[in-house]
Amino acid sequence: MPDSHAHVAHVAHDAADIRGAARSLLRAIGLTFGPHWQAIRLWLDRAGLAIGGALLTLCYLHHYARSPVRPSGLVAGQGWWDWYDQSKTLEAVLALRAGDLSAAHQWYPPLYAICGALGAAVSGHHPFLLVNLAGLLASFLLSVAILDALGLSRLTAIILFVAVTVLDSSILDAWVVPWNTVLSIPLELLGLLSALRMLQGDRQRRWPFALGLAIGLLPALRPSDVLGLAPAAIAVIAHLTVPVVRRRPGASGALVGDTGLGLTGLVLGAAVTVGLHLAIWGRHAGGYVEMSRELGFDWRLIGLHWVTLVVDPRPVFGGATALIEVWWWLVPGLAGIVWAVLAARAASTLQRRTLAVVLGGIVLHWMLYLAYRDLHPRGLWRFHNYHYFVWTLPFIAAFAWAWVKAGIAWSVETLRRRPHVHPVWTVLAGGVVALLAICWRTQLTPVTSGPLAAPVVVDAAARTVSLPAGLPGLRDALLLPMQGSEDNIYFDAALSLDAGGRQYHDFFALRAFPVPGGAMILPLRPLPAGPATLSLGPKISLPADGHAVIAHLSTEPGLPCWLPHRLLPAACHDDAPLPGFPLPPHQLDFDGRSEPNYLIAGGWSDPANGRWTVGYHSELRFKVPSDVLAQQPGVIVEVEAAGFIPRGAPMIEAVVSANGTKVAEWHVGSTAPVALRAAVPRAAIAADGTVRLDISVLNARRPSEYDRHSDDRRLLGLRLLALRLLPWSQGAE
Repeated sequence: MPDSHAHVAHVAHDAADIRGAARSLLRAIGLTFGPHWQAIRLWLDRAGLAIGGALLTLCYLHHYARSPVRPSGLVAGQGWWDWYDQSKTLEAVLALRAGDLSAAHQWYPPLYAICGALGAAVSGHHPFLLVNLAGLLASFLLSVAILDALGLSRLTAIILFVAVTVLDSSILDAWVVPWNTVLSIPLELLGLLSALRMLQGDRQRRWPFALGLAIGLLPALRPSDVLGLAPAAIAVIAHLTVPVVRRRPGASGALVGDTGLGLTGLVLGAAVTVGLHLAIWGRHAGGYVEMSRELGFDWRLIGLHWVTLVVDPRPVFGGATALIEVWWWLVPGLAGIVWAVLAARAASTLQRRTLAVVLGGIVLHWMLYLAYRDLHPRGLWRFHNYHYFVWTLPFIAAFAWAWVKAGIAWSVETLRRRPHVHPVWTVLAGGVVALLAICWRTQLTPVTSGPLAAPVVVDAAARTVSLPAGLPGLRDALLLPMQGSEDNIYFDAALSLDAGGRQYHDFFALRAFPVPGGAMILPLRPLPAGPATLSLGPKISLPADGHAVIAHLSTEPGLPCWLPHRLLPAACHDDAPLPGFPLPPHQLDFDGRSEPNYLIAGGWSDPANGRWTVGYHSELRFKVPSDVLAQQPGVIVEVEAAGFIPRGAPMIEAVVSANGTKVAEWHVGSTAPVALRAAVPRAAIAADGTVRLDISVLNARRPSEYDRHSDDRRLLGLRLLALRLLPWSQGAE
């Protein structure tokens, strides 16, 4: 055996070499800085705001100019003026420019439209070009100041805000498109910063005045956003009153002075808000306020919306995209928030109060909008509803950075054998909580027992559905075979429910969402239990042999569906509670009119001379006629399709599965339409004849990778033109 002392000395020498190598690595990646870098950093700290503001301005103007939905003028129905919210804003701006303050042309609280009318005097046909830019730059300056108060360096805060804003086009969209949040965000940030300055002992008179002004003016933009300033207001009140109770010298004077300044700002802001309201609506509520009051919030929706909006809406809401899929750093951001709360035990009282004010505002804001009844997975990105959360994103990114930095610091301290600033368990606890928070999915389970299991009667001719037990709970779903496009189902269902002697209407009490085979109708508020009748509008048709299903929408632990498909090959297939629709007698044409009822959302392009498969998996569902199954051992599915094969690209390779059973491999080397076949045996077809056909394109490619002038980053594979069923005897090619 070797000498033990020599062995120990050898190990110690190796450890020293490892620590030396680690120090060299840290210097290489910039965690140890020299004097030249310190001088550069000092200069960047001083010039960073100007540089960051200039970058934001350039990116904003570039994005505005290239926006595909930017209208060329103040023309109703053009560009984003064709969207509902923006059309109301345009109507208000045009009326205000004409001096018309009548309630007939004002829908939203008027301050944003007034700013747009004033902006039109400078920027002409783009009334919100400069208004939104001013809101962005003000939010930038205020966010950097708040992050600085949280202990982040100014340079890091500038980099985080600019990176979060400009590296994701969806976030820039939220600043470019006219939304009243563009001005409510800087007001809310002004209130937060004012409260932090007061908590830090800054005696400047502007801070209590600014806090009161922000609270008073916010209702003229977005009344509900005042809730985000509640922690700030409570903290300031405690900061001013506790010293008085403890009889500290000068506390009474500070209380009287700051309260007076705060009330002055509050009264001034409220006077503007109330004055505008009285001038337009008098003593009546405005249209938007009245609608919001009727629609409202329900705190019981927070858990469900956390899963369907933030974590993963699938498999129930197929085709929808969660916030985490786009803003991946929300996950380490959540870990950082948990770490910050745990690490705050060792912080000073002032640091804990600062953290409580900022985190309290962020958490309350998220809870408020996760409780909003009219926030749904399909509208989150299509209608840019994510703009509600934009102001919180730089702060969540800062917590993500702090968590990563704490983990790196712990590793460095371990390598250098130095005392740890924060125990490693706080870093690990943040990661564990974040993982637990995102490992959830939604699932639909047909109800088989209890009152809700009673048969549902569908009258296709009258377009009514009789529900013996009603739809009493927020997670009780009616799955109804409904024919119509996704937009028809979502916008034109015109639902009306007679229950408990009252009538409940679409949008306010219940909503229809497209699902494979029809629609899922969900209550937006608790409804009376007992017999109820659901009526549908004239733009929706029900199949004569339609069979409705009552199901329960649950949130269950599980891995989200956005994990790579090869890691979870079949984890996100829904339970297919509704059968597919029978195919047309001759063939199904992909012309934008015939096929929407058969497509499973999320894997298909919009119709344009057929439909492209988008992504690596595109699915559709249909029903094989029972007489065909009775006479044959299966069916041949023939698809007329062409491949996306740019110059220099290999042929398209695809694997086709029916209800999870592989039935064909396709190799397509032609950009012209060819016939592709798949033999689907009887064993792969469901008992009711339903076939869920999954076309997995193994080598889908982006047009932008082959054409430098293209901005199209979709993963395209096959362009389907038609689908038909052939006799089994014709075999598969």
